[in-house]
Amino acid sequence: KRVRILPRRVEQAIERSGLPRETFENALEGMRAVGLVGRNSIHEAGLDLLAAVEAMNPREGLQGYVEAETPPVGETEAAAGSAGG
Repeated sequence: KRVRILPRRVEQAIERSGLPRETFENALEGMRAVGLVGRNSIHEAGLDLLAAVEAMNPREGLQGYVEAETPPVGETEAAAGSAGG
């Protein structure tokens, strides 16, 4: 069982992943090497892997690397202590 992947969908996946193009393409080549994807299709094993990742990831959207907006725990406690005066 295989699902065809249109070239524009690959471009969309690269954009949505938040990864640099070279990193995404290297990962794609690795997946091709182990038989998860072909040149323009995703194989049954790849579909199974995607389903497993989706089941483990409760978030709605796909996001790339994002820096945390909250300060580390120690900084939060220090700021609370100095704010109380």
